[in-house]
Amino acid sequence: MRAALLLVIALGVFASSSAIVIIDEPNAPRLGSISSCTKQGSHASDVTVSLDPTNPQAGQNYTLTSSYTLDETVTGGKSSYVGTLNGIPVVSTTTDLCKSLAGSPTPCPLQKGPIKSTTSNTMPSDLPAGTFKGTINWTDQNGEPILCIEVDVVLSGAESEGVASAQTVSTVATGVALA
Repeated sequence: MRAALLLVIALGVFASSSAIVIIDEPNAPRLGSISSCTKQGSHASDVTVSLDPTNPQAGQNYTLTSSYTLDETVTGGKSSYVGTLNGIPVVSTTTDLCKSLAGSPTPCPLQKGPIKSTTSNTMPSDLPAGTFKGTINWTDQNGEPILCIEVDVVLSGAESEGVASAQTVSTVATGVALA
């Protein structure tokens, strides 16, 4: 049985050591998508995310760019990651927002106003293949929503099986930091 998974994402509002692999699946070509699901009234507006190349493969370099505008300074909060691979839950975790942004181009505190982040990295070479769907939500120190990113991608990855692949996907997914 082929284990599949992936991410990243990552989210354009991200900037960490992980990413999302968007590719064309052999018998059903389609491109994935990364988009904002940020609701009106959230602290971030004008959220955009891009990935270059659009279809990075396992072991390939990529650049993730994100931008948004904050209506207040964020000094803390939570980041939650939920994702499925081929419909099977592979990640569901909540972490400290500032800890997840530590070491990124935009560490806490996130200042009021426009924020842009660009990060380059290499996709893990042991990513499993499959359709990954996920959501990243950030809330601030008061529990109020900051932003939301949805990911729907077809991943090209290693033909590995078992727990190691699921572990790789979970690690990559939670490693994505929106910033």
